Amino acid sequence: MLISKRFFYILFIILVVLSACSTSNEKSTNNNNNDDGRGISSDSIPLEELNFHIELIKDQRPSLSFEPYPSMNNVALSMQGALPMLTPLYRDSFRMIFVEKIATSEITEATFEIANTSTTPITISDENLYFDLSDFNDSESVISSIIDSPITIDPNDSKKVTVSTEAESVNTIYLNYDNLHLPFFLTDSPREFISDSTPLRTSSMPQATRMGAIVGDGKIKYQITEVLLTNNKTLGSIRLNEEGTIILLKLRVANTTDETLIMDYFSLCSSVIEENEITCKQEIDVAELEYLEVDTLPTSIEPNTIVEGYVPAAIYDPIQVSILSIKNNISDIDAYHIGTLAPAN
Repeated sequence: MLISKRFFYILFIILVVLSACSTSNEKSTNNNNNDDGRGISSDSIPLEELNFHIELIKDQRPSLSFEPYPSMNNVALSMQGALPMLTPLYRDSFRMIFVEKIATSEITEATFEIANTSTTPITISDENLYFDLSDFNDSESVISSIIDSPITIDPNDSKKVTVSTEAESVNTIYLNYDNLHLPFFLTDSPREFISDSTPLRTSSMPQATRMGAIVGDGKIKYQITEVLLTNNKTLGSIRLNEEGTIILLKLRVANTTDETLIMDYFSLCSSVIEENEITCKQEIDVAELEYLEVDTLPTSIEPNTIVEGYVPAAIYDPIQVSILSIKNNISDIDAYHIGTLAPAN
């Protein structure tokens, strides 16, 4: 009986030890499976392994597609105050996109591609697309006209339409068509630049919405000085679908405080303007700026100092408002309606 008790006791100890080893191996195996089977997201990829190559659009803008796309309504467009310059303007019967601007001492021209997505021909004349010549009302010789006007576009066809004027320094074209009367702003560089660190307060929550406009809240002041359009659908951790557009915004920023400004991250957001709701799609670490192939905006700004450089931004959906917000320790740097800005390339 004594031998039997010892035997069962030893057997019990052996089983406990074997069970513990088995559990430990199972946990180790499960952990290894989780590591191997888990999909790697862009957040977990080292920055040096991401794509930071910038493909600038140098020659010709992409042609318009005839694929179905939601129409931009009048209310949203009116609230933006301008028509899109970086992506197509989508309407029920047509769509159009800015192609290029040519300005010399003798003539100013702007070319758009217009596609007819309806079932009947459409006609574009001088009354539908024209330069704003309000500053030249005293000169009857200065006119705006479409080359070869009027231009008729058949269904499922597209044509280039060029508006021309002999006026200099004209940067606004009005579209007066399909119950719209809104401008395209062609200005692609500022008339004046931030030149000092004197505090400026235009609002308690300033937003840069127009090329070159200087805004500030008394702590920092800033302006957009250039927009570069790219062919990229990925750049660093930014990932877009086919309808999306990645751009480079050049910002000029003055830190007008006695404190060093330190940037934290970028928020890339969009908004359905009628609903007044902002959805931030991605937060980009400022460390990614070090890998871009351009002169980027410094991630820290000394007191009473002016800096300038590029930051990436994204238009996720052409029919929504696109927003860039740079978070830092002093005051947010916000750019709204960036899709209405004119590209320099």
